[in-house]
Amino acid sequence: SMQFKFIPVFMCILLLVLINVKIIMCDEADLSEKDFVLPMPGNKNMVFKPVFLGEGNTEFSIKKFKVGDPDGGFKEYPTTVALGGSFIGEKNGHSDWMYYIGKYEVTKEQYFSIMGGEGTVKNADTQMPIADISWFDALTFVNKYNQWLFLNAVDKLPKNQNSVGFVRLPTEIEWEFAARGGSHVSEDVF
Repeated sequence: SMQFKFIPVFMCILLLVLINVKIIMCDEADLSEKDFVLPMPGNKNMVFKPVFLGEGNTEFSIKKFKVGDPDGGFKEYPTTVALGGSFIGEKNGHSDWMYYIGKYEVTKEQYFSIMGGEGTVKNADTQMPIADISWFDALTFVNKYNQWLFLNAVDKLPKNQNSVGFVRLPTEIEWEFAARGGSHVSEDVF
């Protein structure tokens, strides 16, 4: 049977329709003022950074851009995609739709703080990214983390009016947009 593996690509989990979660124990010096931190069991944290769409704050604003090989390669045919944000944030004095993306890969220590057990983690390896887990393992992790957050830290989750955010895996487009620099990069780079 075919099984998909998540190596450090599992570094992405999204909050609401916008968080690509990457977890690691962080030093206060590593945090920027725009970073968003969620607690985890065992006094651990998950750190997110905002990804702004650059489309303003009007209702139903979406970012449209092309991804793929402009030369029309076999597997990367240019495709127009649309991306939306779940929260409104301030960037350079202007309101804009955004989503959060994890700042770091999910570490073994963070993974097992949610999933329980020690797995094959050696003390020196606890800060290494979790690897060799299936897509289903990643979904189970996200589900259990959401359950923990809603029981222990619902007040820490971001909100859009009365709607509370949640953690989920990102789409390929959400991850790629963030990995390429979000709205800081011109459309022709995509």
